Amino acid sequence: MATLRVLGALLAVRLAVARHVLRERDWPRLIVVAAFGLLGAAAMAAEYVFLRRAFDTLAELGVAGPPLTLYSLEAFLALVLVLGMLSAVVTASAVFFRLAETRLLVATPVPPAALFALRSVETAVLTAWAFTLVAAPALVALGTSAGRAPGFYLAGAALLVAFLVTGVGLGISLTMVLGTTLGHFRSRLGIVGLTAGLLLVGGLLVGRTVVPTRADFAVMFEPGMLNGTSIAIHFIEDKFVRWPSHAFAAALFGLAGGRGSHPGRALLWSAAWPALTLATLAGVGGPLYARLAGRAVEGLVLAGPDRLPARRVRGRPVAFPRVLPGPVGALIEKEVVTLLRSPDELTRSAFLAFLLLFYTVFFLRVPVPTRGGSEDVVARLGALALLAGGYFLTTVALRFVYPALSAEGRAVWILLASPVSLGALLRAKAALYAVAGFVGLGGITILGGWRLGFPARGLAGFGGLLGLMSATIVAVALALGVVWPDFRGRPPDALATSSGGLLTVAVALVYVGLTSLLGYQLLLAALTGAPLLRVLNPLGLGALLSATVVAGPLLVARRRLRSLEAR
Repeated sequence: MATLRVLGALLAVRLAVARHVLRERDWPRLIVVAAFGLLGAAAMAAEYVFLRRAFDTLAELGVAGPPLTLYSLEAFLALVLVLGMLSAVVTASAVFFRLAETRLLVATPVPPAALFALRSVETAVLTAWAFTLVAAPALVALGTSAGRAPGFYLAGAALLVAFLVTGVGLGISLTMVLGTTLGHFRSRLGIVGLTAGLLLVGGLLVGRTVVPTRADFAVMFEPGMLNGTSIAIHFIEDKFVRWPSHAFAAALFGLAGGRGSHPGRALLWSAAWPALTLATLAGVGGPLYARLAGRAVEGLVLAGPDRLPARRVRGRPVAFPRVLPGPVGALIEKEVVTLLRSPDELTRSAFLAFLLLFYTVFFLRVPVPTRGGSEDVVARLGALALLAGGYFLTTVALRFVYPALSAEGRAVWILLASPVSLGALLRAKAALYAVAGFVGLGGITILGGWRLGFPARGLAGFGGLLGLMSATIVAVALALGVVWPDFRGRPPDALATSSGGLLTVAVALVYVGLTSLLGYQLLLAALTGAPLLRVLNPLGLGALLSATVVAGPLLVARRRLRSLEAR
C-alpha cells in the first residue's frame, strides 16, 4: 500500500505539470503539438485506407483469402511487437537511467518498487505510439472489411491493450537485463559489439519470419490439395507459434470470422501473456532495477571499477583532426566523436540501425515476380522502396541534420568568433549526411532493385532519384535548422518537435510522396521497354522538383546565416 501511495503521489505531480503547461496557453507550442497530432491522424487514416483495401482484396480470393489474411495479421503484429519492444528499450534506457531527477529520487526514501512502477508507466505512455499509430488502424480496417459488430472493436481494443502491456513489459525487462550485462563491459567496443550483435540477430529473425518466401507459398498452396485452407492455416500457426504476438493475431483472426485451429487457446494465451509479463517485471525487472538505480546515478556503463589503472598512451600524441583536413574537418570529426561517445545518441542510432536492417532484409527477401505482365507490380515495389527510403532519410535528417547548428548551444559564440566559416561548416555537414544516407540506404535499395530485375537504365534512373532525394532532404532539414536555430541547449528530441521540425517533416514527406510517384513512372517505362527519353523524363522532373523544394529554404537560410555571422 505504501508503494501505491507513493506511486500515486508521483503520478499526481506529473499530471499537475501537464495541467500547468495547458494553463500557460503557450500557443506556439500547442500549435506544434496539434500539428503533429494531425500528421499522426493523417498517417493513421492513410494506413486504414491501405489495409482496408488489402483485406477486401484478400477476401475476394476465395480459398486463399483466409490463410493470407492470417499471415498478414501474424506478420503485421510481429512487426509491431518488435518495433514496440525496441521503442520500449530506447525509451526505458533514458527514462529509467538518464533523467535528471533520478539522482534526487534515489537519494530519497522513495521505495525502489514505486520508482520502478513510475518509470514503467512513463515508458508505456511514451511507447504506446507503436501500438496506437500502427496497430489500431489495422484493427479498424479488419473489422470494417469483415463487417463486424461494435462488440468486435471493444474486444479488439482490449486485445491491443494487453498487447501493449506485453510488448512494453518485455522491452523493459530486456532493458534491465541489458543494463546488468553491459555493466560488465568496460570498453565501448564491447558495448557496441554486443548491441550490433543483438540487432543483427533480431533483424534476421524478423526478416526470416515476417517476409514470406516462395517456399512458404508452395507449402501453403500446394497444387492439387483440396483442403489447402486448413493446411495453410496450420503452417502459418506453426511458423509464428513461438512469437508472443501469435496469440493476439490468432485471436483477432477468430473474432473477425476466421477459423483457426485453436481459437480458445489463442484467447487464453492473449490473456496470459500480459499477466506473465507483469509477473516478470515484478520478479525480475524490479529487483534488477533496485540494484542498477544507484549505479545509474554515477554512470551505468561508463563508470569503471575502483583502482582501475589509467591507460597509458604509447608513442607520440596523434594530431587532430586525424582524417579530414583543416579546421572544418576538425569540427566535423569532433561532432562524429561526440556522437560515438554519447549513450543517448548510440541508443537512438541503434534503433534506426534496426529499422535499416529490417528494411534491408525485407527488400532482399521479398518474392520476385517471374510471370509476364508483372511489370506494374515490380514498379510498385520500387516506388514503395523509394517511399520507405524517404521516410527513413526524413527520420535521420530530423534527428541529426536539423539540430546540426542548434546543437552548438550557448557555445555557438565561440564558433562565430573563430575564423572558421559557418557556411563552409554547414555545407560540410550537409555533404557528410547526404553521402552517408545515399551510400548506406541507396546502396541497399539499388541492390534490391537489381534483384527485382530492374533493367540497366531503370536502375541508373532509380539511383539518380535516390541521390536527389538524399541531397534534397538533407538540404531542407539543414536549411530550416539554420532558419529556426535554438541555442538554449535543448535536447535534439525537443528541437525536432519545434515549429521548424514540423515544417521539415511536412515538406520532406510531401516531397518523398511525389518522388515515389516519379519513381513508379520511371521504372514502369524502363520495364516495359519504353524509349530512353520517356525513361529519363521522370528523372528530369525529379531534379526540377528537388530544385523547387530546396530553393526557398536555402535562400532564407543564407540570409539568416549572414545575420548570425554579422553579430
